[in-house]
Amino acid sequence: MANISVKIPFDLSKVGEDITRKVDDEILATALEIETLAKEKAPFDTGRLRSSINTVRNDKSVSVLTPVFYSLYMEFGTKYVQARPFLYPAFFDRTRRLTARIAKIIMA
Repeated sequence: MANISVKIPFDLSKVGEDITRKVDDEILATALEIETLAKEKAPFDTGRLRSSINTVRNDKSVSVLTPVFYSLYMEFGTKYVQARPFLYPAFFDRTRRLTARIAKIIMA
């Protein structure tokens, strides 16, 4: 199973409920963008891998994951199969701007 999680390493409760909610919303929106892009980039044969990619929101984190066992083989490759990354490229593409967007929310 491949899994990417975004966690904020500090306590947002000290900055106020409104800001905390906005940051949480921004993180969720970014995770959904990652999910969409990962589905676009995922190798396609039967469609199982693409359809299995989803976003899960927990109390303190948001994860984009796929439970399909061969997702790791597709992402990182094996001795016999060339890597066809889809999740990490989507993550790095979409999270580059996340820090700036969160800073903008906090500074507003």
